[in-house]
Amino acid sequence: MKKTKNLKKSLSPLYSLLAVSLLVTACSSVPKKANNIENACDILNTDESWREAFEKTFQKYGVPPHVVMAIMYQESRFVSDARPPRKKFLGVPMGRPSTAYGYAQSLDGTWDWYRGKSGNRWAKRDHLPDAVDFIGWYVQTNYDRTGVSKWDTREQYLAYHEGSGGYLKKTHNNKSWLLAVADKVARHAGVYRQQLANCYAYPTSDATSVMPNTSNTAAIDANVVEMSVTDSPIIDNPITDSPVTDTAVPYTIELMSSPTDLD
Repeated sequence: MKKTKNLKKSLSPLYSLLAVSLLVTACSSVPKKANNIENACDILNTDESWREAFEKTFQKYGVPPHVVMAIMYQESRFVSDARPPRKKFLGVPMGRPSTAYGYAQSLDGTWDWYRGKSGNRWAKRDHLPDAVDFIGWYVQTNYDRTGVSKWDTREQYLAYHEGSGGYLKKTHNNKSWLLAVADKVARHAGVYRQQLANCYAYPTSDATSVMPNTSNTAAIDANVVEMSVTDSPIIDNPITDSPVTDTAVPYTIELMSSPTDLD
């Protein structure tokens, strides 16, 4: 009996190593780049794992694919290893302004928080299925606090950008550039939804995505005083706006922004 227990103890690290190895293998087999980020069907058809990720997030959080796609397009252009550009001093590249990384550009601390709260403990920011789940989870969190429909891309993006607390305080109304970006994200989501009509079946009703889940609100408020997200044009856009953050709060999503990115 004692030998059996000792054998189990000796094998335990091997099982853990095997599990991690299998996880790494699974992640490495998922494509990093979309077939065509301008077409929602091409995004879904990039790989079966991509389609499953969007479908699973829809089933799990009630956040439709076109909303997730439009937010991800705006934040990283579907670049898996996107980072904020380095600051420069006298033309010399210095450190990056934040630890934002991946498809959703979340900070190190925020990603750790998401992994703990969602139960997706092995999630990686440059792994598309995890990033899709993260955005769905974050929209769900804002929905629980604000009641904004998960189908309302414009308002959800504003809440995603300002955080649910900032959204409720209407801080976005003081940022004309942000309102313009939110309109752009909403238009892009509309195009994505029209495209998805050719390759994806939506449910007949979105009623469950309208009213807030008040049973979760107290728990969320206890853990999140303010969550702040800023827009992230990663590709060839200089940083011209300071990120909106609250340094007193440990859980902050900081995506670098440019108010000139309104095209």
